[in-house]
Amino acid sequence: MLLPSRAAQSRAAEKHLSTGQGLVGTGGNLRQPETVKVYGINRYVDAADSRVMHERHAVYRLEQQPAWITRSPRDQNELILGPIVGLRKPEYAPEPLPGETSREILQARRGIQEANEGMKDLRENQEKLTSSVETMAKNTAEAEQKLTTVVSLLNERVKHLEGDTTSSERPQVEATQKGEGDVVVRSPNP
Repeated sequence: MLLPSRAAQSRAAEKHLSTGQGLVGTGGNLRQPETVKVYGINRYVDAADSRVMHERHAVYRLEQQPAWITRSPRDQNELILGPIVGLRKPEYAPEPLPGETSREILQARRGIQEANEGMKDLRENQEKLTSSVETMAKNTAEAEQKLTTVVSLLNERVKHLEGDTTSSERPQVEATQKGEGDVVVRSPNP
């Protein structure tokens, strides 16, 4: 039966604590060291061959292989994000692959062409909107003029009906608007 010795356990614990958890990107935080346990074995007869006896000795067993640290020791589901490493200066960047630059230029040209088409559509829509606003303003002015004429004629009729004007003062009023939707208003004959 193999039992770990107390001294071996304390040495393994010291070795594990000596690596420590350093800053992200330091050696102690990148690799997990191998774990070796030492077992003190007393004298025993070999189970495979009863003619052989083993004297007291130490057995070293590799418990855990060295490995990369990818998870936080506190929370096994937490990912460790290390520092950003790589080429920072553009002059140290590798040369682009053949065709990569021309592909990027073509993509940029397509983007510019699409933007220009969008601007053209926007200008056309603005011109249509401007012309429709001008037409509406013109129609509104014509409608106001017709309405003013009709209101003035109606005021004349109201005055006539109320009897404010005498028959000698009453003028024959006739208003004619030319164009689409002609309005003709005549005052009644005395």
